[in-house]
Amino acid sequence: MPDGVRLHARLWLPADADASNPVPALLEYLPYCKSDWTETRDHERHPWFAGHGYASIRVDIRGNGDSEGVFTDEYSETELSDGEAVLAWIAAQPWCTGKVGMFGISWGGFNALQLAARRPEPLKAIITACATDDRYDNDVHYLGGVTLGCYLLPWASVMLAFNARPPDPALVGDAWRELWPALGIANSEAPLDFTAAFGRDAPVVLEIGFGNGESLVALASAHAERNYLGLEVHPPGVGHLLLCCEAGKLRNVRVICDDAVQVLQRRVPDAALDGVLLYFPDPWPKKRHHKRRIVQSPFVELVTRKLKSGGILSQS
Repeated sequence: MPDGVRLHARLWLPADADASNPVPALLEYLPYCKSDWTETRDHERHPWFAGHGYASIRVDIRGNGDSEGVFTDEYSETELSDGEAVLAWIAAQPWCTGKVGMFGISWGGFNALQLAARRPEPLKAIITACATDDRYDNDVHYLGGVTLGCYLLPWASVMLAFNARPPDPALVGDAWRELWPALGIANSEAPLDFTAAFGRDAPVVLEIGFGNGESLVALASAHAERNYLGLEVHPPGVGHLLLCCEAGKLRNVRVICDDAVQVLQRRVPDAALDGVLLYFPDPWPKKRHHKRRIVQSPFVELVTRKLKSGGILSQS
């Protein structure tokens, strides 16, 4: 993208598509990770288009799936301007005639309609399903101008959970190895000195289990006066967070790749944290899974000891 953020795409091309035989292209542009959520259907649809003479491209929207950056809202100006840049990139490829179409159901239909309204030169046609050009009147969030509150919370929760999943380790799983020295804190038994770790004295907020780090990056970007420490056990998510921090030039974030309870017990001094964030931590609804839940009385007591007077534990 023009700002240096890289979006990840998967391409299916006709076997004979090249500079001497360019073909028209089709784009599906979604926030649903192409490496897991839509992978099965992608491998059914896009090869069919390629087999019938079209270059077919599936792109993860910024901050989603395998793409870098931070996702802020649906159909944002960033999403749409990125979409225009993607269309221009596709049109400029030697295997493309310069003519691009878009297709999609629901989200992919909505952003196809909105991109078409901006009239980017390469976009020649769109096919949409379950989408509308009047979101206020007839949308998943509104009907006749009335907010459909019954669906807002479930959908927001689903999207947050999907956004938090780390990208494909085969694509960005080793990114942390290059960026770790600048922002990573090595595992050890030594107590943490936050002033030394961040190079300044500022309020410290801890996020436990940050997934791919999007919420952490958004908070660190919005609150440069605070220091943010992220704890995550999955290296691919750590790698994605580090890439986002590098892209955003954030220096108020530090990362530990280790078990949260162990770090709190052994390394975080008492009364050292100004806040603790814990989002969607326990997908274990059945009684037999109770022992696997992190939010239990001993954990809450542990967090309470680590918070300063007036510190806040935020959980959802």
